Amino acid sequence: MAGKKAKQRFSIAERRRKVAALYADHVDQAIIAQQLDVNPATISRDVAFIEAEWMVRSLVALDMRKARELAELDEIELDAATGYSISKNTRFLAIRLQCKERRARLLGLDAPARSALDLTGNVGLGLLSADDLVKARQDAEQWEQETFGGSPTSDPGA
Repeated sequence: MAGKKAKQRFSIAERRRKVAALYADHVDQAIIAQQLDVNPATISRDVAFIEAEWMVRSLVALDMRKARELAELDEIELDAATGYSISKNTRFLAIRLQCKERRARLLGLDAPARSALDLTGNVGLGLLSADDLVKARQDAEQWEQETFGGSPTSDPGA
C-alpha cells in the first residue's frame, strides 16, 4: 500500500515538473492537458500548485537577499560607530543615519503596510508573507484531500 502511494506521489511530481516546464514556456493549459493526456482540471490544479511553489521560493529568495543587505548594513554601521568613537568626525554619524534609513526602508518601517485590493477585488500577492502563502498552500492541500480523498497530493484526474 505504501509503495502504491509513493508511486502515485512520484507520478504526480513528474507530471508537475513537465507541466511547469511547458507552462513556463507559455504553453496553453488546454494544450498541456492534451500533450500529457490528462484532464484540463488536473492541469489547472497543477498550475495553481506550481505558482504557489514559485511564489514561496521567490519570497524565500527575497528574504535571503534582505538578510544579506541587513548584515552588510550592520557591518557598515559598526565601522561608522567605531570611526566616530575614535575621531569624533561627524561624517561617521551621517553614515550611521544613512544605514538606519536604509534598514528602515528594507524592513518597511517607514510607513505602515496597507491592505490594497486590485480592480478584481483580489488582495495583491505582494502583500502576503511567505507564512501566508505556505498556509494558503496547506489549506488548498487540505481542501483537495477532503474533496477528493486520499493523500494531500492525490490526483483523481490523473
